[in-house]
Amino acid sequence: MLLFLISLFVVCAEAQSSGLKLHVSVSGNDSNPGTKEYPLASLKGAVNRAQVLSKDQKSDGPVEIIIGDGSYFMAEPLVLGPDNSGTENSPVIFKAETGAHPVFYGGRRISGFEKVSENLWKVRIPEVAETGWYFEQLYVNGKRAIRAK
Repeated sequence: MLLFLISLFVVCAEAQSSGLKLHVSVSGNDSNPGTKEYPLASLKGAVNRAQVLSKDQKSDGPVEIIIGDGSYFMAEPLVLGPDNSGTENSPVIFKAETGAHPVFYGGRRISGFEKVSENLWKVRIPEVAETGWYFEQLYVNGKRAIRAK
């Protein structure tokens, strides 16, 4: 808890001096304060944290949401409204970390495939079998695949 409070203090100190910097990483956690050492895990977490911190303090610079390298799987669309744009003196800026190439996916990762034959693979997806979840598109290694019928 003490470490969390110290990290939060560092974020607040950064915000007062040169705007606010929130870091996002695939190895982060949305309960982290958003520092480089303790990054957040998602864009939604960063947007929520920026909104809370912006209300608690007056920032003299931009609010930067800095996204680290990696693949981010989003369970739902990121919805941004007027409250998320910042102000004229303190705009919200989304950017990749220097040298990073983050990729955002709006689907779900499916694992556990078993090879049936040379051109046929199968997998059991509990959500499909139990709740009727339906999907139309399937990608394998970045290429669109044809679902069995």
